[in-house]
Amino acid sequence: MSNIYPLQQRTIDSYESYNSNVVNRITRMVTLGENVMLAPNFIDVLWDSTSISELTVTPGKCVKDDVIIELTDYFSVDMTVSDFYITPEEPYWNEVGYYYIVLEYIYLKSRPAPRASIRIIKPSQHGLFTEARYLFLKAVRVVFEGGIFKIVSVHDWNPNDISVMRKYPLNYAGIFDVLPEWDDKYIGVVVYITSTENFYWGTASGWQDFSHIKAAADTSECAVGELAYLVSDGNMKVLPAIATSHSTMASCCVLSVGSVGGLGLVRLYGYVENVLAESGTEIKCGHVLYLSDQEAGRVTNLLPLSHVQSVGWALTDIDEEGKLNIWFAPGSIGSCCDDGAHSDIYQDLLSGSIFTHITSDSFRNYVFYDELRSTTSHDVFDGKLNGSNGDVFYSDNLIADDFDGTCVTHCQISANCENEENLVWSVSNNGSTDDDWESLNLNEIHIFSSHNIEITGKTDDFIIGERIVGDVSGNAGYVNMDYTTYLLIRDVEGTGSFSPGETIIGQESGASATFSSQTLRDDFVDLRVRCDFLDTASIYDYGILYEIDGSLQEFIDNRLINIETLYADLYSIPSIDNDGLANLPVPIQTCKSNLQLFVGSPNDSAIQPNYDSLRHITQSQSLKQSIEKIDSILPISNVSRTTTGESTPSVISVDGKQLGILLTNNSGSTTITNFLGGVDFQILIIIFGDGNTTVQSGANIKLNGLSNMIGATNDTLTLIYTGSLWVELSRSVNNS
Repeated sequence: MSNIYPLQQRTIDSYESYNSNVVNRITRMVTLGENVMLAPNFIDVLWDSTSISELTVTPGKCVKDDVIIELTDYFSVDMTVSDFYITPEEPYWNEVGYYYIVLEYIYLKSRPAPRASIRIIKPSQHGLFTEARYLFLKAVRVVFEGGIFKIVSVHDWNPNDISVMRKYPLNYAGIFDVLPEWDDKYIGVVVYITSTENFYWGTASGWQDFSHIKAAADTSECAVGELAYLVSDGNMKVLPAIATSHSTMASCCVLSVGSVGGLGLVRLYGYVENVLAESGTEIKCGHVLYLSDQEAGRVTNLLPLSHVQSVGWALTDIDEEGKLNIWFAPGSIGSCCDDGAHSDIYQDLLSGSIFTHITSDSFRNYVFYDELRSTTSHDVFDGKLNGSNGDVFYSDNLIADDFDGTCVTHCQISANCENEENLVWSVSNNGSTDDDWESLNLNEIHIFSSHNIEITGKTDDFIIGERIVGDVSGNAGYVNMDYTTYLLIRDVEGTGSFSPGETIIGQESGASATFSSQTLRDDFVDLRVRCDFLDTASIYDYGILYEIDGSLQEFIDNRLINIETLYADLYSIPSIDNDGLANLPVPIQTCKSNLQLFVGSPNDSAIQPNYDSLRHITQSQSLKQSIEKIDSILPISNVSRTTTGESTPSVISVDGKQLGILLTNNSGSTTITNFLGGVDFQILIIIFGDGNTTVQSGANIKLNGLSNMIGATNDTLTLIYTGSLWVELSRSVNNS
């Protein structure tokens, strides 16, 4: 039987002291009569993720039935052992779900005194758990995978029933003259230090000072409820903050007005009442708040235009006096870098990209929203766009005012959406018409079209991204967008000018059209985004990156061109010349079909190799080497020759392959004494085409019974070459 009793001490066991049950009730001064762990890390249950069934219970103290129980050493629990279960006679370790690891103890006046044990309650037995009998230690989630039950996680409570959880004493405050040296037992404890008049609380990593939440400062030039920034003069002076500069962003909230040594106090983090809001704003409880760029010291729920700093959340609606209660949590400064407002996530996206600029919009204002053309619902308070089937969102120009004016050639869009599959994104660097949009995928670099080519007589739709080729000029390009009378294309190869009247052919779709004229697109700097809604969806924010870093431009362009021109080479024949010109008139699809017929198809069981010597193809040899080996070793059954008047005919054909069939055609008496050119294990079938041929059994040919075979028309003789002589396998006499 397995041991379920960890090493322990109990204070006070029955009969160890007069009326021990009465004495034990002193513990209620701490526990208030509850069964509890005396510290968060006491009697914990640890799991090594490399184990599927084993746990470790740590030492520590708890109070159960007013008795202090101390486990003095680590204790191992194997969930595959039946003795740990509260009903060991029943099936165990056979369910998925949350198993309870519990300490079982009931105070009884008995000798010997009862001991605490570690037990397991299965998921189907949760109804048997009672706090009168058990102290909950941990919930262990078990799944069935790969034919076995195994642990996947451990929890301080049952995720399906939070009433079942680890419990601790409720009086978690104390007084010390000096801050005690840190110990895990202080996790969750709040202490007051008399020598410094400071409060501390115990976190998982150590003592945390409360003083950073409220501090003394010179607030004489501020008003109560204003957000302020620290002046860098070393005198702890603060001034009203405003989102117009990096140096004036908020670092605190004014609680009282006065000097640093007097009544001046500021809140550095946390709950603040009666904070002043920007005039005219309609702030609701739950709105994200920003530092205003219009009125110093005020908060707003509208995203500023130049510099952005999140300062927390509204805990109440704004009142008639323009005040509200907030949770003050000043964030990092989101500078607008060059153009629009950026959140931290899009700043990170920019810093890790090949681009130099970004504009992002979280829909907290209407700066980049085209109200005249958009049909979506713009919720400025919750910061999102809502739409349904047929709705369209248009942005205004997203280019920064100080952009250098060069043509925007590349971009990338990222977005935070709900029901993203119902959204179709497009972009334009011209932005002036509805017939100039180019579709793109989120989080992929988009290369804008460089040419607009007018076409007539289009036979079918071209595929976005496919290569097109002119049948006269040989020029080629890639389709960005297919409109009825023109194509927007990029990466044009060749001379750059298609020939009037030539046919433009899509290499993937097979579509064709007649070329009319072309226009260069090399001066567009009006960057706009469009999003079409196919069904109900929401957009919470988006960002567009643009203008590639010049130091990376050559590398990027070379990689793109190499891939695309190599595609053209591969379309006809694998090539390393990388010129994009076809080298073989046979389409690659034909080559693929031929290859499937030769080696067999992994995707179609109906296609089998047209040879049966797969045993000769090994991993150590190339296919070419294997085929050469097959050709050199095995006779080719459909290769034959006719011998006339030869006593030692060759069994090698004119193309160097070993014969499988030899047909005689002797008009006069002929005796064959040897077959020249044989290879090891070559099989040779002789078909007698006349009645004048004799195969002699001798030094070079061994026939059945060592007798010569005098053949007649239609008789056959089959021989195998051993390396030194021919030996008969069989014969057939067919001349009746």
